[in-house]
Amino acid sequence: MSELRRVMGFARPYRRDMLAAMVLLGLVVLADVSIPRLVQVVIDEGVAKGDLPKVVSTSLLMVGASILSSLFMVGNTVFAVRAARGLEADLRERLFNHIQEFSFSNLDSFTSGQLITRLTSDISQIQGFLLMLLRMFTRAPLMFVGSLAMMVATDLGLAKVMVSLVVFTALLVTLFINRVSPYFERVQRRLEWLNQVVRENLEGVRVVKAFVRQDYEKQRFDEANQRLFETQLGFMQLLNAFFPLVLLVMNLGVVAIIYLGGLRVYAGSTSVGTIMAFTNYVFATMFPVMMLGMMAGQISAASASSARIMEVLDTEPTIKKGPNVQPPSTIRGEVRFEDVEFSYQPDGGVPVLQGISFTAEPGERVAILGATGSGKSSLVSLIPRFYDVTKGSVKVDGVDVREWDLEALRSQIGFCLQESVLFTGTVADNIRWGRRDASMEEVVEAAKLAQAHE
Repeated sequence: MSELRRVMGFARPYRRDMLAAMVLLGLVVLADVSIPRLVQVVIDEGVAKGDLPKVVSTSLLMVGASILSSLFMVGNTVFAVRAARGLEADLRERLFNHIQEFSFSNLDSFTSGQLITRLTSDISQIQGFLLMLLRMFTRAPLMFVGSLAMMVATDLGLAKVMVSLVVFTALLVTLFINRVSPYFERVQRRLEWLNQVVRENLEGVRVVKAFVRQDYEKQRFDEANQRLFETQLGFMQLLNAFFPLVLLVMNLGVVAIIYLGGLRVYAGSTSVGTIMAFTNYVFATMFPVMMLGMMAGQISAASASSARIMEVLDTEPTIKKGPNVQPPSTIRGEVRFEDVEFSYQPDGGVPVLQGISFTAEPGERVAILGATGSGKSSLVSLIPRFYDVTKGSVKVDGVDVREWDLEALRSQIGFCLQESVLFTGTVADNIRWGRRDASMEEVVEAAKLAQAHE
């Protein structure tokens, strides 16, 4: 819940929209709870006494209350959607921008499937929660209190019967909440794994086909998909058992009100209009109690998603600008390794590189030879400071890379990666990706150098 409160803090720019939505929702409830009372007036003071003008005037009031309720609900929806969608967009942008600041070691801590799920499904859960909060979750307690107050004011004896039904239903809701809460975290974890399997398959589809591993990949996907299905099925089975049970209690409440009310009407201690009003208030009171189950489920899902989102936002980039950043004026290109030791483990595990010392002079070509997994790529990754050394130092032009401005340092380094990566767009767009202001002549020249010109 604490993480959910933190995520909801990002909705502060939409305070006015949320306040307007809740005020309009309060007006909706006032209009709705007045209708059963007007029904009672029509029956007791109009129909029973043969007062046609009373029937007409009160019926018009009911129509007016219904129209006002609909108008207020439309206004509530407008403000609620604006706040929820605004939070969703802001949160997704904040999360994406934060991921862009991650160092390689940070990215090693999360799979691509995890980050994609948190940018999509988890944030959608938060958006859905806020939308429900401003529409249904706020309406439910207001409707419950308003309807219960009207029942007490109408007939205290019948209200006591209703309270006992509410208590019993609340116990059912509590049981449902305890059973259903663990499913939401489980569903998100299963979805994450499914996304990861799909992503790995699509990215490595050539390898899969080259080694004829389609059947194995199908099996992996089927297993991940089946686990997600079974988890979602378990949740839906609980949901499908809960709501019919609550409806049964609600219908039993209506039967009890009609039976006890009928006895009181027969005894002359109450009126038919009162029983009609009470029947309507039964549904108006039990509906919010029924909503408690849905609210609990949505809160559990939003809490789980919030914890996963905040896990990313709370992760600080391991590569930061040093305290004495020295942006370079000109770069000569001397690279020096001084007794470098490096480990991928943050706690200093088994070193990948150890005791590395050499100097590459400007304009000099240096080849680094070694078997697969010997640390060649790891060594090169230390120059643009994708990772920080565990011991020793890497210097460019005599300045430790930890004291360089990261953008300035990396902008002067060209990379020819082992695996080519193409982004959405044309060949020219991809060539310009590293320098958006490149002219067409420069793009053509670069394409020729890369043997990509036609």
